[in-house]
Formats: sequence, C-alpha cells, structure tokens
Amino acid sequence: MTTVPWADLQKAAGEAGFDPVPASMYDVIVDKAAHKTAGSGKNMIVTTFKIESGPYAGKPVFNQFVLSPENANALAFFFRHMAALGLNEAYFAANPQLERVAADLIGRRCRIQVSIRQWQGTDRKQVDNVLPAVSAAPAPAGATPQVATPSPSAAANGAAAAPQVTATSTVAAPPQPTAAPPVPTVAPSAPTAQPAQPAATPPPPASDLPF
Repeated sequence: MTTVPWADLQKAAGEAGFDPVPASMYDVIVDKAAHKTAGSGKNMIVTTFKIESGPYAGKPVFNQFVLSPENANALAFFFRHMAALGLNEAYFAANPQLERVAADLIGRRCRIQVSIRQWQGTDRKQVDNVLPAVSAAPAPAGATPQVATPSPSAAANGAAAAPQVTATSTVAAPPQPTAAPPVPTVAPSAPTAQPAQPAATPPPPASDLPF
C-alpha cells in the first residue's frame, strides 16, 4: 500500500495559482526567484511574490520576467520592472549573470497590480504591472520641525542652546539704531559786571594852585 501526503499535495496545488486572489494592488516581497529557460528558448526569471498585508497576507503570486531581445517594448517593460525592484541601469551596467539577477531579487519589496485571466478554463493570476514599494508618507505641510535641545550637562559645559525653530515663525526686523540723546543747549552766561570806576578827580581851581 502506498501512503500519499494528500494535504501537502493540495497545498502545493493551491500555491500553483489555481486559487487566485482577487484582482487588486498588493504590497509584496520576492520570496523566491530563479533563472529558467522558457519553452520558446528565451531566458526568464521566475519569481514568487508573497503578499505582505491585508486579508490575503502570505498568499503567493507567481510571475515570469521574460527577456525578449527582439521586442523593444517587452525589453522596456522588463527593465522598468527591474528598476521598480531596485535593479536599475547602474546595476545592469556591471553585466551580471541571470543567476545573479535572480538571487539579487530575493527579499526585495514592491507593489504589483494583479488581474485575473482565463487559462484552459481556469482563473489564473496575472501580474500586469510592478511598481516601487510605497515609502514613508511625507510630513504634512506646515508641520513644526523638531529641534533637539542640548542636555543640561551640555549647557553646563558652555554649549550654546539651539534656538527653537517653528514653521510659522517670522524673522524679527533688525533693531533700529537708537537716536543719540539731544545735547542740552547751555545759554551763554552773562558777562560779569565790572565794578564802577571812580570818577576822575577834577583839577583844583587855579586859585588853589601855588605860584
């Protein structure tokens, strides 16, 4: 008798994409990636994305990045998707091997647009677009930047305290020069009165003069 691990096989079948997640945008991480050759003989990188958030967190999404040297549009999509995953023009300037490219994709995050298509009568997931991962949201306009203040020990050592800066603060007008105090005007002092000179003694009369 042969014992078959049916539970493991059913799990593997579910991961094959026959139980697709709804069409939507998902935040994912590259869980697996490997270089393979398509039936057409073209090189491709087969990846397994894993959804990181939402009700379908942990679900896999499969995709194939196919290299089509004869199709400029397909090549443009390939390199645009690689750039969204962080492998930009500078990365490919080093001429990495496809095995190296696949290895460098593992662990990278991005956002994927998933649609559902019919394949042999079955709904299959299809990755229509690969976008850069969402970064942290910028601070709202008008927010007051926080400026670190020195610790008391730093102040004790003579460190100057950093001025507090707010987004709404205005620059104070430069101080106006203070007018010089008026110089008091001193009225010229009146000239000191000179004592009256005694009147000249008139000469004695001629009768009184000696002969």
